[in-house]
Amino acid sequence: MLADTGAAIAGIATDGKSVFFIANNVIEYVPVTGGTMKKLASVANPQHLKAAGLGVFFDDNARIWEVTTP
Repeated sequence: MLADTGAAIAGIATDGKSVFFIANNVIEYVPVTGGTMKKLASVANPQHLKAAGLGVFFDDNARIWEVTTP
């Protein structure tokens, strides 16, 4: 087990270094080797999570967001 959010997870993506996921309207990540979860972004209703290049992309039903990966 890499992470236990205590909540339902909606969306999961990886860049090979970290695993990104959505839980409770927060984009979080954890190293693929395991460790502590960290917050990447907090947005109302994030969905459709994808990792590509140096960013994580998602939408909120109205806008498309990009957050640079750590």
